Amino acid sequence: MEAGLMGRVQQELCRKGRNLDAFSCWGDITPQKKLKRFYQEGAAPAMHPSSVGFSRKSNLSARCCVGIPQAWVLTTQDLQTAPEQKESNPPEPLLCVVALLSSVKLGCCEDLTTSFVLTTWWRTMGCRQSSEEKEAARRSRRIDRHLRSESQRQRREIKLLLLGTSNSGKSTIVKQMKIIHSGGFNLDACKEYKPLILYNAIDSLTRIIRALTTLKIDFNNADRAYDAVQLFALTGPAESKGEITLELQGVMKRLWGDSGVQECFQRSNEYHLEDNTAYYLNDLDRISALEFIPTVEDILRSRDMTTGIVENKFTFKELTFKMVDVGGQRSERKKWIHCFEGVTAIIFCVELSGYDLKLYEDNQTSRMAESLRLFDSICNNNWFTNTSLILFLNKKDLLAEKIKRIPLTVCFPDYKGQNTYEEAAVYVQRQFEDLNRNKETKEIYSHFTCATDTSNIQFVFDAVTDVIIQNNLKYIGLC
Repeated sequence: MEAGLMGRVQQELCRKGRNLDAFSCWGDITPQKKLKRFYQEGAAPAMHPSSVGFSRKSNLSARCCVGIPQAWVLTTQDLQTAPEQKESNPPEPLLCVVALLSSVKLGCCEDLTTSFVLTTWWRTMGCRQSSEEKEAARRSRRIDRHLRSESQRQRREIKLLLLGTSNSGKSTIVKQMKIIHSGGFNLDACKEYKPLILYNAIDSLTRIIRALTTLKIDFNNADRAYDAVQLFALTGPAESKGEITLELQGVMKRLWGDSGVQECFQRSNEYHLEDNTAYYLNDLDRISALEFIPTVEDILRSRDMTTGIVENKFTFKELTFKMVDVGGQRSERKKWIHCFEGVTAIIFCVELSGYDLKLYEDNQTSRMAESLRLFDSICNNNWFTNTSLILFLNKKDLLAEKIKRIPLTVCFPDYKGQNTYEEAAVYVQRQFEDLNRNKETKEIYSHFTCATDTSNIQFVFDAVTDVIIQNNLKYIGLC
């Protein structure tokens, strides 16, 4: 093939009254300059693709020598390192030559799509294209460029999947990432949380009032029965307007101050009540004011059940993080599988203080038992063999307060330790870590957290990030 091609070049030179010997000095200059000089001497023939064979393993190195009035040489290295150059539209007419340099391989085939290589080869051999074909080729190159750019971006993106049962603090972690890494909540964003916070306060109190009958607890003051009727009558308009009137504020304060209501509140483990109940109801004067603007802590303590899939992106340590939060209710878990692709690490959240509580969906099942079963299925899933697994043992502050009143044995009958935070927390941690059936190859990174404490989450996430990066480098063989 080489002899035949050189023969055609010799014929072209002879037709022009030149001889191949005139280019004997080529051995002392670079391939680019050889081709440029070859073009400048007027010896560049236009060849049809069929005149030269093509193979991905060919030793022929395609070189374009184009341009009028100046020459432009596009080398294999250019094809690999300068994508903007290969996307350029060279001037017409396109005059090309194939350099027979057996020492240089057509390495671009390994990095470029077949369609681009064929397009480049076609143009290299001097074939004319219609305007429609040129536009199609340009579109193809734009798509290829976008795909390469997207591939590079994804390699620098860390996908964190937040899993856990309902009410384990996943959404609060997402809010903390917004505060720590995305500039926090501006004034307008804070105002948007006001209706939710007022709803949380009203809903919590109505839950307590309904539980009075179930638990057979009476009001300490008989007049509070009338206030209870007023509460249900006034909450509808208040929720629709997103504000608490002075009349409703008075009703709520009187009810919350009743000792019977407080007794019912202390037995909240026997029905469903949010953790933020006391926080909001103890501050009714402030949150019911017309000029009330929620603070960051108000926002962190607000509770809105997550449905669907919520994504939050932020940059940290020169990497792009995509944190994915999914609903923890049983009805929402069937959506989890749609988030499994490309996960770098899983952060599994556990509600430490939920050891004496039941599920919202099932009033018979312990939240802690449900969390253990769920963690078992995630930890030992073949899908996550190479995925970093981080365990957030959350709500440590609530556990420290509750363990003084309610023993851990209500959930773990075999527990023999003291009812102190330190011993109880370590015991729960061990219950989760012991579920790992691949301890030799898979490590669980556990952290005790308080999702509403920004400094705690910032410290923990910084440590978590280092682990994620190291494990990711180890997985791709760079560490």
